[in-house]
Amino acid sequence: MPLNILKSKSSRLYDLEHSKYEGRESVTDITIPGLGKWNDVLHLSPIHPAELKRAFVEAGGDPDNFPTEWYQIPVQLIRPESTMLMRDDAFLKYDPGTLADEAHIPEETQAHYQKRISAGERPFLFEHASHVLFKGTVPLSECAKIEV
Repeated sequence: MPLNILKSKSSRLYDLEHSKYEGRESVTDITIPGLGKWNDVLHLSPIHPAELKRAFVEAGGDPDNFPTEWYQIPVQLIRPESTMLMRDDAFLKYDPGTLADEAHIPEETQAHYQKRISAGERPFLFEHASHVLFKGTVPLSECAKIEV
């Protein structure tokens, strides 16, 4: 569920997830056309987590510090009218037929991983990568769990 909904459901989980924005709180003020603020939507990725882990480890990241549990969300659970694609800081109409075109790790993301890891800092896993922004909730019971 989106962070702004999670806030009223579980302050402990909200605090944990919101801590990812420490030092870059202004991100949460971003308005997504037609959907609301940054934390009003689910942030989904068309990139398989195994690809993210590969890039993370290649950049020098400790594989034990990479999230291990992910969910694969069937595209039919994502309503196009409640969804936007964010690419290169631009908000675009969501088209599930083009997701395969977004399922790669940009060079800027790999450079970000290397810079942050070499500085002893945790990288932002989706920095510069395309985001699928969905205003709604997803029943995890209908999603496949992926472990990497």
